[in-house]
Amino acid sequence: MVVFCCQACGIDWIRKQNRQKRKWLGLFSVASEEEIKDPSPLPDEIVMARDGIQMIYSSLQKCNLDQQQVIILRYIDSLTIKETAEILNWSESKVKTTQHRAIQKLKELTGEVLSSAVKEGEG
Repeated sequence: MVVFCCQACGIDWIRKQNRQKRKWLGLFSVASEEEIKDPSPLPDEIVMARDGIQMIYSSLQKCNLDQQQVIILRYIDSLTIKETAEILNWSESKVKTTQHRAIQKLKELTGEVLSSAVKEGEG
């Protein structure tokens, strides 16, 4: 009878260990099956972002002074149209018009840079 009790206790202990092992493996296997996402950008994304920023800044230098001021105040300093108008002593409509023209000029200039880069890549 003592042998039977020891044998039953041993089997119970082994079953308990196996249940705990399956429980832990189940926790880890679920995590490994899911795709773990890293929110930080990849190195090539960082380089592309830097290249884009450099291209915009070099294109901004080709804009006139008024356009540069408006773009810097509105998008880099994150000021409102009203705040930008107060700083430059302009009307709000002049800020809006200058901003629109500056954005159009930047689109034109960055488009030229991109199209020339594509042509260089083809050759």
